[in-house]
Amino acid sequence: MQLLNNLLLRQDIDMALIQEITNNDLPSFHGYTAFVNEGIDKRGTAIILKEGLFLQNVKRLPSGRGIAGLFKDTWIINIYAPSGAEKRQEREAFFTHDLAHLFPTSSGDLLLVGKFNCVTSPSDCTG
Repeated sequence: MQLLNNLLLRQDIDMALIQEITNNDLPSFHGYTAFVNEGIDKRGTAIILKEGLFLQNVKRLPSGRGIAGLFKDTWIINIYAPSGAEKRQEREAFFTHDLAHLFPTSSGDLLLVGKFNCVTSPSDCTG
C-alpha cells in the first residue's frame, strides 16, 4: 500500500476508488481519509479522499461489494461485482437488486465506477 500512498501524494490525486480491498490494507494515508466497506468475505471497496474534501451520506452494501457517497453535488458509486461462471446468479442479483441500494433517491449527477466483471463474449474469457 506504500506504492498507492506515494502515487496519491506524488500526483496530488484528490480521489481514488479501490476494489478488492481489506481494511488492513488501508492504513491512515498521510493527507487522505479512507471510507472502507469490508464485507463478510473480508474483501471490499473503498473511496479515498484528500483531506479537506468531504464525502456525505455514505452508503455501504453489507457484502462489501459497493460503497457510495455524495461528493459536492455528485453521487460517487464504487462497485466490485462477483466474478466467475459459478457466481452468475450472485452477479445477476447484485446488478438487479443489491446495486439499487446505492443509487440516490433523487435525480442529479452520478458517477458509477468499479470492477463490473461482465463478459460480453466468449473471447473475453481465458482458461
